[in-house]
Amino acid sequence: MRKLSNLLILLIFLEFLFVKKSYAFPFNVFLYSSYGNPINGAKVYYAPGGTWYFLGHTGDNGPGKVQGDVSEKENVKIKIIYNKGYQIRVQNIKNNPNFMFYTQEATIRLIDHRGRGLQNGEIWQGGTYPWVKHGYTDKNGNFYLQMFPGIYKFRMKYNYTSQILWGDIDSPIIFQTGLVNGPTAIQYASGSWITFRNPMELLPGSYKFKFNDGSIKKFEVLAGQILNIPSGTYGIIPEPSTLILLSSGLFGIGIWGIWGKKRK
Repeated sequence: MRKLSNLLILLIFLEFLFVKKSYAFPFNVFLYSSYGNPINGAKVYYAPGGTWYFLGHTGDNGPGKVQGDVSEKENVKIKIIYNKGYQIRVQNIKNNPNFMFYTQEATIRLIDHRGRGLQNGEIWQGGTYPWVKHGYTDKNGNFYLQMFPGIYKFRMKYNYTSQILWGDIDSPIIFQTGLVNGPTAIQYASGSWITFRNPMELLPGSYKFKFNDGSIKKFEVLAGQILNIPSGTYGIIPEPSTLILLSSGLFGIGIWGIWGKKRK
């Protein structure tokens, strides 16, 4: 009788395993570009309930594909992350086990003050740490990137200057420089002193310019505008230093003449 009872327990346990296995639903996640090409490297998470679990990367189980399975839960939530954007979808995997995701093409442009494309603009993307470098604008000033629809943060670097823009990729993200014409300028400050090659296209911002007579002056560069810096002496902007007032000697203030000897 005892042996029969143990056998019955074993049969119930095996039946339980069989039932659990029969309710395991497989599913596949695919990511394709706007041109229909498979994209690898996207992070994929799934939530059969209220908790997210890491599934893998597209490309793990074939071009642009990652696969998994869940037990009992027919409705599965998928989150896919690519180029700092993401999409979420809930689907009944018993009816349709394939999750199909598609990116769209974003265009980032760099143009000069006249609207002509500039090559070698450096493209960075922010939004979440860290910043990611994607590449450089082509000879027409364009850079193309596959992304999920949305608003993103970009930084353009050009001639040691930079600018940050937020934009919806439904339209091109356009950066525009301003032209600086300074015949006697020899350097400009953008973090450090950079050789100025007259004329130069710089991204919008406020910059110090150093001239061949040693004088320094700050000017504002505006997108799509020409900044003509006339020749001349602008006065030296002193670097941070300690001012020492001497009570005697060649230099004085008050009743003393500036840069002169004591008045009589």
